[in-house]
Amino acid sequence: MHRLFCDAALEPGGKVVISAEDLHHLRDVLRLRDGETVALVDPAGIQGTGTVVREPEFALICTEKEDRQRQEEGGDVVLYMGLAKGEKFDLIVQKTVELGVLKIVPVMFGRCIVRLSEKDIPKRLSRWNRIAREAAMQSGRIRIPEVTAPVTVAELCGAIAQTRTLLAWEMEKETSVKEALRRMDPKEPLALIVGPEGGIDEEEAERIVRAGAVSVSLGSRILRCETAPIALMSIAEYERGGMEAGK
Repeated sequence: MHRLFCDAALEPGGKVVISAEDLHHLRDVLRLRDGETVALVDPAGIQGTGTVVREPEFALICTEKEDRQRQEEGGDVVLYMGLAKGEKFDLIVQKTVELGVLKIVPVMFGRCIVRLSEKDIPKRLSRWNRIAREAAMQSGRIRIPEVTAPVTVAELCGAIAQTRTLLAWEMEKETSVKEALRRMDPKEPLALIVGPEGGIDEEEAERIVRAGAVSVSLGSRILRCETAPIALMSIAEYERGGMEAGK
């Protein structure tokens, strides 16, 4: 069954409010027939079912609504990700959203190969947020994760001051991700930090640790910048209960 995010609260018997893009996809691309059903999620996380009505105009009518708000397992996780080349960052957004990330914040580390101008940012954000929305729909999420505007390392340090944070750093030789996570409450919000293609330099890493992050190792293998956040998010979801059977 196709899954959509609604733009307004679900009301049984009422017309479902969806975006023009979703309307076009259902009506003109999928060509759903009269009476076919679509799974729905409203902005509050309430799920339901919509039935297609094609006459006098194409519409979705809410035919079923749950009586409670659903919560996602694994807790709230924010990924601070070093800016990477186009398709790499697209992949990071798609896969970490599928794995349960709540928000993705691009970071302008010193070794970032990619440099975005002010005029480039709106276009990139539009693309990244579209990818996040599509990945959330495909993976059955009940919230649409947000990709924000890029931040500096200084802004990152300020943002994590009150949040449990793990910094994936290739120079860390002692603390594993598993060890660090098992010292934390799985219900608490968590921030994950991963560097760009060129990695995070020592001065930046030390600055982030002073701001409260725990430096962790992803093992002895050298992972590509697009692989590391997927691996880190997978481990975090597993350890925090987001991959339990039936969730």
